[in-house]
Amino acid sequence: MSVSIVINNYNYAQYLGEAISSALEQEEPALEVIVVDDGSTDSSHEVIESFGSRIQAIFQRNGGQAAAFNTGIRAAKGDWIWLLDADDSLKPDAVRKASTLTAPGIARIAMGMEQIDAEGTPIGTKAPNGGRAFEGSLRDVLLLQGGLPSIPTSGNLFSREALLAILPVPESSFRICADAYLFVMTGKFGRMKLDTSIVANYRIHGENNFFRHNTNAPDPKALTKELDNVLLTLALFDDYGQTISPTDRKKIRSYWLGDQVLLMVLRAKLARLPHPALAAWPWSRLLFGFLSILMTSPQSFKIRQQKCRKALKLALKLG
Repeated sequence: MSVSIVINNYNYAQYLGEAISSALEQEEPALEVIVVDDGSTDSSHEVIESFGSRIQAIFQRNGGQAAAFNTGIRAAKGDWIWLLDADDSLKPDAVRKASTLTAPGIARIAMGMEQIDAEGTPIGTKAPNGGRAFEGSLRDVLLLQGGLPSIPTSGNLFSREALLAILPVPESSFRICADAYLFVMTGKFGRMKLDTSIVANYRIHGENNFFRHNTNAPDPKALTKELDNVLLTLALFDDYGQTISPTDRKKIRSYWLGDQVLLMVLRAKLARLPHPALAAWPWSRLLFGFLSILMTSPQSFKIRQQKCRKALKLALKLG
């Protein structure tokens, strides 16, 4: 069993050295450490070159996270691939812990992360599936566990075979949040395993190349990215749904990602976002969607129901 660590970087020079060092200094060495620099304009090149032949460096024009993933995955030779964001880092025993979790037929292993601030001070922990261990199909985790386990990219180990089966990640659609494509599409090619082991540091520093928005005064550009990503992910689940029964596909769409989409669309409409996709979401569709979720969502998913009740009241008032 061999692990390739692939670091994707865009203008994270101030954190990149720590990420690379954490990959090189594993208690159980990785087969290789690959750094894909996606057209950085800061001092990332100098940081990468300072590690010399200990890493495989790949420099390319800026194409977004999907482009960096495609390049790094194709270059990797390990049986398993760890996609590490350049502003995060691995715990020293990450590869050793993850190695004990691998098994034939598993496409993705999601593990826990420690949240840290810009200076590296711990500020909390984050684990997939609410900290409950699980192994099964994507369909099972959606319907039995109540949603897609959300853990940042750096907390996941993927089967190389599963990743190659779903390449290329669509580069124009997933300049950011390309991990959503990996999470869903690898579900076609193997089981997922969720584990509570803390294996990485997830850095929250205010300049993450992710969604940055103020909920009181949402930035239209950031809100547009969020809406696009949620709708793209819904399309991915529809694609995945072709591999399962029509009944299960309907359940997944209606009471899991459905509420994500509805809540996001509601936010966009409240902000009067000039987005063409909103034309397909009149108030009546939102109301029907929230009602459907409340009627079909299991009682155990209380948080989801509370969110939907609150959103339904607001949609009724405004619609």
